[in-house]
Amino acid sequence: MWNGSLGDPTRTALLSWPDGLDLLPIYGGWLHTFVGAGLVRLGLEAPAAYTLTVSMWAVVAGLAGMVLARSVGASVPAAAVAGLVLQLDGFVLRNLTGGRPEHAGLGFTALALAAAWTLWKRPLGRVNTLLTAILGALVFVVSWEHALWLALALGWMLPWLWTGTADEDRRPALRRWGTAGLLSAGIASVWLVPFLVRALAVRDVSEGRQMGHLALDQAISLGDWALQSGGHPARGLVLFVLALPWLVAPNRRRVAIGAVVGLLVALVLAMGPSPGIWRSGDLWSSADGSPVWFGPFAHLQQLPVLGWFHSPERLAMGTGLAIAAAVALAVDRLAGHSRVGAALLGGLVVLHAGLDARRAKLWPSAHLELPPFEEVERLSWHREQGAVLDLPPTADPQAQLQRVALQLLHQRPIAGHLYLPHLAVDQTPRLLADVPLLQWAAGVPERLGQPPPPLADSDRDALRALGVSFVAIHRREVDPRRRQAVLAALEAAFGKPVAHQKGAWTAFLVR
Repeated sequence: MWNGSLGDPTRTALLSWPDGLDLLPIYGGWLHTFVGAGLVRLGLEAPAAYTLTVSMWAVVAGLAGMVLARSVGASVPAAAVAGLVLQLDGFVLRNLTGGRPEHAGLGFTALALAAAWTLWKRPLGRVNTLLTAILGALVFVVSWEHALWLALALGWMLPWLWTGTADEDRRPALRRWGTAGLLSAGIASVWLVPFLVRALAVRDVSEGRQMGHLALDQAISLGDWALQSGGHPARGLVLFVLALPWLVAPNRRRVAIGAVVGLLVALVLAMGPSPGIWRSGDLWSSADGSPVWFGPFAHLQQLPVLGWFHSPERLAMGTGLAIAAAVALAVDRLAGHSRVGAALLGGLVVLHAGLDARRAKLWPSAHLELPPFEEVERLSWHREQGAVLDLPPTADPQAQLQRVALQLLHQRPIAGHLYLPHLAVDQTPRLLADVPLLQWAAGVPERLGQPPPPLADSDRDALRALGVSFVAIHRREVDPRRRQAVLAALEAAFGKPVAHQKGAWTAFLVR
């Protein structure tokens, strides 16, 4: 959001300096970036813009839960319960608190699903066909992974809807869907085509196998997913989904069965390339103990472009949508016998989701140690207009996150990044290549055990030519046995530090 407020939200010169990054192939979604960047341009600081944006997404989730419940025949009070349940859904909250607003945008997917479902059931005119198309295209801009899930879900449901519809209504319903689908693809192509062109410039058509370790880490284990709390609050309500066919009207039972079967298939896929009960791969391991890739997801990832989908657990996102709809139908069913009982059921379900939501895992922000601003302002307000070279190079995500959080304060380009390593290059080794002293300080193996080389004028000139004005040493990432020697060598070469956080980092000016 901060980067987008400075210019093109899909590119940045602030990371991987001096080359910069094409962010379009990396982002999972874009709408929250556009909204947040707009708020920053209006004068909000980045944290406030982020908070306001994800709060909007939470509101959308609540409204979408209501709309989805209404589309399957629930009353307004029961739909209100569905809205609350979807706002408290584990998938929504875990991504909202974990810094992934595109996946917290599940409400947009629910709106598109409700619109498609309503359009199939009855003709509502061209305006509604266009509205359905726009909502479908909007899902792609919110998250391309959600758009993939939506396409798979609608494709799965088509035969069930066809067989569950009267003969005279089938072809008109299919025409409405076809028209909306083509319109949606046409609208989304404005964003889809540049995304594919620029993504194919840096990604393999199929990268599923080479990125399988990510899929392994981001898969669900069935027993753990079903029983444990903290991250999937809606799991305790899964029985409502299994009861869905008996909660809907008899003439919709076939379609509801199709939905439940589809959700179970999605759950199997969400177990990743090496399914397990308590951890990935514990169902079947090879002789050396490594997991065997026998899950259906492993085959899905071999398909062109689908190999870019590295997070199988996201295929289970539909469970939260089905729970919201099923809860609303259950409340209405009970209301036919006792309104007090229906109110009690609705209250208990919301309470259950809320209590589980309190145990949802939050991003470990306590591990970030932001310095007092008066220290960082010495970098942000310094007359030198150049990049910060953070040492030593690191592949540790937590260390990278610390540097990016620091960058939000000093607001200068850095050579590192916080994205997928095969799509974003850490330029730090390249910037070190011509400066022996910095190679030694960074712990380059062939320089270890040697005395610190002197910093020649040509070394300074090389750094200045690359646009590097500051060198920041992150103390905790340096071998403790070398730490004081590194700091002493850098101070001898560059002079007194221009900024410092005790025990964390020290910055020197390349004079």
